[in-house]
Amino acid sequence: MAGILQLCRHLRFILHTPIRLFDSAGSLAAPDDAEENQEDPLECDRSFMRTLLSLRQEDRPVLHYESGSVLYAIIPAEDGQTIVAGPVCYVRDNADAACAIARTHGLKHSDTYRVSYVPMDIALESVLLLFHAYSDLPLSRDDLVMQSSFPVEPAGFAAEAESGAYQIIYRLRENNSSHNSYAQEAREQKAIREGNVSALRESWAEVQTGRIGRLGKDDLTHYRNLAVVVLTLSCRSAIEGGVLPEIAYSLSDSYTMKLGELTDPIKITELFRSAEVHYAELVRDVSCSHIQNRYVLRCKERIHDRLHQRIQVSELAAELGISRCYLSQIFQREEGIRLTAYILREKVRASEYLLMTPGISLEQIAATFAFTSQSHYGQVFRRFRGITPGEFRERHQNRK
Repeated sequence: MAGILQLCRHLRFILHTPIRLFDSAGSLAAPDDAEENQEDPLECDRSFMRTLLSLRQEDRPVLHYESGSVLYAIIPAEDGQTIVAGPVCYVRDNADAACAIARTHGLKHSDTYRVSYVPMDIALESVLLLFHAYSDLPLSRDDLVMQSSFPVEPAGFAAEAESGAYQIIYRLRENNSSHNSYAQEAREQKAIREGNVSALRESWAEVQTGRIGRLGKDDLTHYRNLAVVVLTLSCRSAIEGGVLPEIAYSLSDSYTMKLGELTDPIKITELFRSAEVHYAELVRDVSCSHIQNRYVLRCKERIHDRLHQRIQVSELAAELGISRCYLSQIFQREEGIRLTAYILREKVRASEYLLMTPGISLEQIAATFAFTSQSHYGQVFRRFRGITPGEFRERHQNRK
């Protein structure tokens, strides 16, 4: 009993939301450490509290949604006890949701009532943490969402999607039209996997008898969603072509963030086509026409993950389960560059992005990439780029 109370208390301070423990009779087993002047919807609306407790399942947590983006968790505990956590809001700028809850449950101080913002993944992991304090039943975040008291049952989404698909097929038949050929899409992604930029551009120019499916109710939404689809497919194709996953995923994140700033369909189209070319060029640069040694691939992945650290070849070799000498030999044979030089070259490449960012000093950049000093960083940078970091930054500013 004391252990679960402590766990609830810790999570309550992390999430800034009430976490209550009820006994088998539905009474509070211990008072929640509520914030001063912060009312509890369950205390103000006992009928709502009974409704939440009635949702309790013996073998799994249940999520209850309210006001669109606010959720409560009902979690079974030992001896018939129940943990009720919430409310939390999993979207930012939730003032409207807080007002709606205050009105619905009759809170006296609705003007000062606030609902804590908690990112969805953190909220779900917290629910699973409380649940797995009692149960060893395998349960993931996706399982939790799919099995919970959602405003629309998961099966309802499938039925609605199927109905919508038949309506689209009917309209296409009536208009003697169809979707674009899958073969064209396959050729487009094949060109990226092979790093063939010219073949990629040729795939764009193919004459299509069908049309691109409608991905939004208005043009802006359609083109943004289309861009997300293209970025996702291109990212995966680049990984299959030999680009390191972390690089491909990070590049996709960067393009997607930029996408949110665009409101012109032409600019959006330019963005995702540029991304496709970018990915194809990365694959081409990797030069994976042959199958690379698996040790080399795993070594490169580890190097990329640790560019902000001091990287020792002996440590890399130990993690891969081979000798330092053997790793150095196969790396130079596969990549045409010594492993130690490759590490420094990748640090220099990554540092260029910080050099393009105003307000970050050369000393900070040198420390970020674990160079022994700013002078050492400058020497290594000049060795690979032929100019100093300061000159590189100045040239970039002049180009802008």
